[in-house]
Formats: sequence, C-alpha cells, structure tokens
Amino acid sequence: MVKVKICGIRSEAGALACAEAKVDLVGLNFVPTSRRVVSLEQAQAFKSLLPGISLVGVFAVEKAPFSGRQLQLIAKTVEAVELEWAQIHGDVSPALGQSLAQYCKIIKAIAVDDRFDPQSLEPYRPWVTAFLFDAPQPGSGQPFNWQRLAAIPRDRLFFLAGGLTPENVADAIAQVQPDGVDTASGIETNGVEDPARILSFCLKVRSCKEINVSHRG
Repeated sequence: MVKVKICGIRSEAGALACAEAKVDLVGLNFVPTSRRVVSLEQAQAFKSLLPGISLVGVFAVEKAPFSGRQLQLIAKTVEAVELEWAQIHGDVSPALGQSLAQYCKIIKAIAVDDRFDPQSLEPYRPWVTAFLFDAPQPGSGQPFNWQRLAAIPRDRLFFLAGGLTPENVADAIAQVQPDGVDTASGIETNGVEDPARILSFCLKVRSCKEINVSHRG
C-alpha cells in the first residue's frame, strides 16, 4: 500500500485531521525561512495528537557545505521531539550524512529539474532510507515532469512530492508507482491546512490498487 505523508502541519486542527485520516507520516518543518515552520514546543504538542504516526523533521542545509553545527542542531531536534525521520534538503557530505543517520532514518529530498541526473543520487545511497523527489522549488505546490524519474533504481524507498493534490494523486501513483506520496500545499485552502482535503487526499491514495513493484532485492 502506498504510504501517505502530510507535510507542513502547524495547527492542532491539521494534526487532528491527520490522526483521524490515519496518515502514515507527518512532516514538521524546522526550516526557519519557511512559512510552515514550527517551534520545538509546537512540535512536541503535535506529537501527543499523533499517536502511532511516524514524525518527520524537515530541515534544510543553511550553508553549503553541511556543517557539524547543523548536524548538532538537527540531532537536538530529533531527540527533543522523538522524530523517527529527518528529511534533508540541500548538499550533505557522505561523512556528515553517515553521522546524521545514527540519530534517525533519513529521507533525502531531491529537486528534479531539467538538469536532473539519476547518478547524482549515488553519494547519498549508503546512508539514506528513502529519497523524496520534489519540484525544483520545494513547497511551491507545482508538479514536475514525472517521466524524469523513470530510470531511477528502486533500491531505496521512493517518495513522490511536488504539487500533489486530491485531484491528481491517483494519476501520479499510476504513472510513477512510488512507495509513498507527500503533500503540503495540496491539502491547504488559502494557505491553511484543510481537514477535508487531508481526508480526501488519503482516501484517494487508498482507493488506488495496490502496486506490486520489485524495488529492493
């Protein structure tokens, strides 16, 4: 069954809707420049509303290259909120990636544009549990050309993001056959999480036929 990840939750109503819809993963944004950013205190409060749901901390490399200081900040957040996953945007060296993977499972976000090369994934494979393929501007709500993912080996969990909505997610699953789908803008109304759209998104995903793809062997 395709997993559902709802990202950017920042309200009690949004968290409760995720719990009611029984989503698989909820993303909490810790990127300071994001309009969806939450504090540690908010994240800890949301955790109590999301029993049995895996929490994902969303982080971005503020300055390249990824530094030891950034690693410490992420590790502190992972511990404080008891995050199961960290989703990383930006460039991370193999050494620091391996260090980060000691604290939790890692989702490496990959921006897919016209220059995307599947070989660019190789440095991350030793330490990621999943790849999340997103639009060139994450959080923009804009889909990208899914055909660019056709040649990617399925030896890691594969999440699809980028402009997914209740209206197009079934088509995305049929075309791409991901392990999971991720949305933030797609479940918002006027920039705010919409409980009805969260439920609709989950129902659309779960109405899709189970996909049997030989990913990892």
